[in-house]
Amino acid sequence: MGEEHDGDNGDSAPDTSPVPSVTDAAAAAISSLANETRLQVLFVLWDAADRPLPFGELKRRVGIRDSGQFRYHLRKLEDQFVQRTSDGYDITSAGVNVVWAVRSGDLNSGTDAGPFRVDGSCPGCGATLTLRYEDQLLAVTCDSCGAAHGMLPFHSSGFVGRTADEVQATYERVLHTTLRLGVHDICPQCYGSGSFEVITEESDLPVDLRRELSTEELTELTHHDPAAGNVDVLWTCSQCGLWMEFPVGVLLGYRTELSAFYREHDVDFDSIPTWELPYSLGDLRVTVTDTNPPSVEVRVSLDGATRTVALEDASLLELISGVPSSDSPSEP
Repeated sequence: MGEEHDGDNGDSAPDTSPVPSVTDAAAAAISSLANETRLQVLFVLWDAADRPLPFGELKRRVGIRDSGQFRYHLRKLEDQFVQRTSDGYDITSAGVNVVWAVRSGDLNSGTDAGPFRVDGSCPGCGATLTLRYEDQLLAVTCDSCGAAHGMLPFHSSGFVGRTADEVQATYERVLHTTLRLGVHDICPQCYGSGSFEVITEESDLPVDLRRELSTEELTELTHHDPAAGNVDVLWTCSQCGLWMEFPVGVLLGYRTELSAFYREHDVDFDSIPTWELPYSLGDLRVTVTDTNPPSVEVRVSLDGATRTVALEDASLLELISGVPSSDSPSEP
């Protein structure tokens, strides 16, 4: 707000102060957390069943004797991470998120685990699969051909108190849930929305994925041939940048009437190991039958039965045909 000056007519001067950017606000928030005492305040408040806590009681539990020093730290946390009420101090949702991030291990680096042998074999060569945890990514790879069969950001806290088999089961459940959210355009990390893109060349792929794949895998992934069922899709969150890659059959199996066809043939997307899912979709063919307006037909053959569906979802039509649908906003 502008200051009032003698002789003004009572109107406030316009506020010309710059609005903090998202990065400025984030930097300020991170700076206010850069102290062990302040983090301890958040831990104590989150763990307290009797919060809000009076100033003196909170200070005692944190273990600080100097009231002035403790008050200084509290002021750094107030409003964003800690709220002051008539009954004392409580933690905000943002403060809880900080506690979760710290205790889940997300802010720590250098924790690796495995390899663990996976209960299954490589769909490509039949060799043993292993589960490895490096740089907070849990991935299933083949020991023999080196193929990557799945990769998932994973909290290091997911290993605590679990056997190798239980870690694998956790990985599978989390990855299935992540996949289901992604195909419905919901980011499992930040709940933002994103965009789908058909992969046609190597530059379409995220750097992280290109590093994980062999030359042969990159060639296969970018071999775009709808008539032969070779269509791979990349989904990227527009907010946090999280990405997922999956065959178009997985996307169609979740979002079209093909899901009923797969259920009829005991193809349960949520129970099939994720590394086997792309190989469990049968013989899939995609045909762009018209471009004005866009029209796409999908045929799946499985166990001697065939189902053909015409896509009706405008966003799927546009994605697969490469032609903007009539529901897409027109350029001004």
